[in-house]
Amino acid sequence: MEDRSVSIAWGQVVSDLRLGLSADGTSAVFHLENVGKAKLEVWSHVATAETHLDWYALHLVRDHSARDLRFVDDRNRSAPIKVTLDPGARVSHKVDVAAWAARAANNSQPLAPGSYSATATYEVTDGPVWHGKLASGQVTLTVPRT
Repeated sequence: MEDRSVSIAWGQVVSDLRLGLSADGTSAVFHLENVGKAKLEVWSHVATAETHLDWYALHLVRDHSARDLRFVDDRNRSAPIKVTLDPGARVSHKVDVAAWAARAANNSQPLAPGSYSATATYEVTDGPVWHGKLASGQVTLTVPRT
């Protein structure tokens, strides 16, 4: 069961769907929520040897320097996963931002220690699902010194 007590920074609703973002250490959690009165079909993730989030991006700002991260990497076989969200339902995905930042898909640049302002986007332009672009509210993501 999902913990609804977590502080989520929600963005604006677009066609009955909204994107929220929460932080948990060096991890970010993306939340898609159906706020309408009818069921919505959405792309959740891509199933590979690991979970990829093709439709999500994370924008980080620290000391006036910005960086965008994607959550897609090389894969040989994959399948996009569609979910149906009932009214009021959510689908959430937790990603280790520090680990993804250090991957080749994100230019192999580890995150420096410190606090980052983080916002997310979710954008879908094709498929038999909800289409549009969502932006989350802002959260603070903190990378500790090692």
